[in-house]
Amino acid sequence: MKILFLLAAKAHTPNDRNMNHFQRVYFLSRDADLTVLGVKGADFSVSAAPGMKIIEASSRSKLAVILKAFQMAVTGRARQYDIILSEPSLVCLGAFALKLFSRAKWVVDVWDIPIRCLVNVGRTMRAYRALTRFLLKTAFKRADLFLLSIMPDFEFKYFKVPERKMFLLPNAIWRDVEPGPRKPAQGVFELVAMRTFFSRDMGLDVLAKAFLKLEGKIENLRLTLVGRMTPEVEDQIAPLRGKTNVEFIESTPHDKVMEIIGRSRVCVIPYRDVVDLSQILPIKVLEYLVTGVPIVASDLPNMRRMIRPGKDGLLFKPGDSDDLERNIFRLYEDTELSDSIRNRSPKLDPKLDCRTKNKRIVERLKELVRS
Repeated sequence: MKILFLLAAKAHTPNDRNMNHFQRVYFLSRDADLTVLGVKGADFSVSAAPGMKIIEASSRSKLAVILKAFQMAVTGRARQYDIILSEPSLVCLGAFALKLFSRAKWVVDVWDIPIRCLVNVGRTMRAYRALTRFLLKTAFKRADLFLLSIMPDFEFKYFKVPERKMFLLPNAIWRDVEPGPRKPAQGVFELVAMRTFFSRDMGLDVLAKAFLKLEGKIENLRLTLVGRMTPEVEDQIAPLRGKTNVEFIESTPHDKVMEIIGRSRVCVIPYRDVVDLSQILPIKVLEYLVTGVPIVASDLPNMRRMIRPGKDGLLFKPGDSDDLERNIFRLYEDTELSDSIRNRSPKLDPKLDCRTKNKRIVERLKELVRS
């Protein structure tokens, strides 16, 4: 089975091992004949099997990948592939062109919503996003299969994809992930919140208000925020800047991330009730679950699907700092509840193991090629 994967990632590092695109390159380069159509200088030596072929675009942009795909389409180079696989972004337009000029099956790998309909942007950007969403909606009519690792009943509805074309899959991580020490630091009550980057809707202001209230109630309270702070959240975290019991970490190796999670008392997910954050199935939640640390998360549809209240953690009313404070304080006071969560056997459901997920994907792709 020969697969051409359109991927705009510039490189893979060990920190990316739980990301969908890393796993797709890792497994498909070993279980199929995989070629990646990527940006100029793309480096997948960490993830790819030795000898995996890379076709480079003329620059390090998505547009260059799209143009290279169009060139391959009109010159007939796509005819050698059985599957055209594309990431959930504008590069799908390149995959659409390849589909038109070949007999290959087109598969869209949706681990995030393609071209989100964000509200915190200007008119020009909203118009641009509306146009690109329309173009993708039109192109998706020619796609043969969608590997869907988000909840399909939110923004994805816009694309009107027939249910028969949707292969629903959860996000997945390496089941044997090393969680690091699972005992919290002695005498310290540490809260942790993590993201690759934080935007306004991720609720750092809600977390900040709850944390400041808890300072008067919990001795040796600490907060660690891991992720890039975008300019739009600076006013939300301003009350935390300069505090000796608050640590900001922009990036850190994955093993260190797991160590920070393992030593914490509570992992907090303070998302606001917005569509974008209600439909994704965050990989970070899986890492929290496999470590066994209690979670306090916003009561959103995706969180209710992933977190069992009282078993894995607690849910609070989105945007309500008082309710967040109450739930964190409950885990501080109710040591029996907190210990029962932490001491449970944090066995990951086999379907959430990336190896199991990839096996299902390969089997489905083979079925598609035979059809």
